[in-house]
Amino acid sequence: MACQMRNEFPARFQGGIFNVDPKYAYYGPDVRQKNYSADYRFYGVNYWWQNVRFLYLPQFAQGNFDMMKPFFDFYIKQAKTFEARSNKYYGASGIYMQECISTFGLPGMGDFGLESDVYSEEYTKDIWQQCLEMSVMMLDYYHYTGDEAFLKTKALPWARKALQFYNTRFKKDEQGKLHIFPSHGLETYWTDVVNDMPSIAGLHYVLEELLKLPQSTLTPEDKQNWTTMLSTIPDLPKKKDSLGNVVVDNAAFYNPQRTNYEAPDLYCLFPFRIYGIHKPNIKEVERAYFNMPNPGRVCWYQTGIFAARLGLATEAAKDIKARSSAYLKGFRFKGYMDSPHDWKPDYDGVGNMMNTLQEMLVQCDGDKIYMLPAWPKDWDVNFKIHAFKKTVIEGTYKNGKMELLKVMPESRRKDLIF
Repeated sequence: MACQMRNEFPARFQGGIFNVDPKYAYYGPDVRQKNYSADYRFYGVNYWWQNVRFLYLPQFAQGNFDMMKPFFDFYIKQAKTFEARSNKYYGASGIYMQECISTFGLPGMGDFGLESDVYSEEYTKDIWQQCLEMSVMMLDYYHYTGDEAFLKTKALPWARKALQFYNTRFKKDEQGKLHIFPSHGLETYWTDVVNDMPSIAGLHYVLEELLKLPQSTLTPEDKQNWTTMLSTIPDLPKKKDSLGNVVVDNAAFYNPQRTNYEAPDLYCLFPFRIYGIHKPNIKEVERAYFNMPNPGRVCWYQTGIFAARLGLATEAAKDIKARSSAYLKGFRFKGYMDSPHDWKPDYDGVGNMMNTLQEMLVQCDGDKIYMLPAWPKDWDVNFKIHAFKKTVIEGTYKNGKMELLKVMPESRRKDLIF
């Protein structure tokens, strides 16, 4: 990963720069007789947001902040293209990036639709929250590094434009609340979707996080705009299960027919931290977790991260065991991962597993650092991990006890919660 992350372009999730010959790496269509070159990879040359983010999310806790810069800069450079496209496609202002974009910030012609007037790729046509997810990553970069210049010149301009898109793309209902339609619940729910959970959770979380920033970093216009917008965001979609218990839902309304394997209802947990081990009503999400139709433990499935954020150590450990036993085999080099969905080697799968391990060890929220929130008591570990506010924690946990714990700076030790 380090070899391919200081480049001008983000790393490829399927094969990276150490791609494997298609005769051996093929997935989906059998390409062994096609005589493709070793540059071929399934899913083409576009960047898929669902996948590429998992290469970069683990870099925070590892302190590899230099590896994040090309990733952020690549998308920021496309902002004018995203803005022009928002206006051209939807008559909206602000920025919107689709699930799949080329190195030029545009969708591939196969996704857009040859001779089509509108973006037509069925799975991702009406997914909107990608720019909100990027806003979270940018705000986290600031929380980890304290880099105020990055916040003011990159994170805040991006977040302003991402929110502006929602405000101008969608109308308000009779109660003055945003009515997000048409929409998808990720790639899984396509039909009659209104107020999808990823969008609603993302808007709540990003707006609330922005309003918590130091007052010196915000303009009076920012505070007024975001406070007003927050009052227009509908409540998180929820339902009642057969026992009458409240459970988070995929959208306020949707046709339940599934077309893929994701869990949009759990986006209020990850990537948007509205729920968590230290927050109220966590059972509303835990019930949804244990009723996931497809709790996959490969490549982009977020099952392990969901489990870690719920504090479910046994469930999180299942994810690590499944990935390491089934998919870290068959390669000459350690760390290469196979995949039943992507390509060989699969980088989003291993990035996802790294992210899960980190969240099992440490979770940050404001000033608080939660230690071992989902770590199995019978797993020994030596670790060195970065946390918010330029904090580094080094420790040894053995035989169910913390044998060594260093906190740098020492003043942050008081913020640790075990």
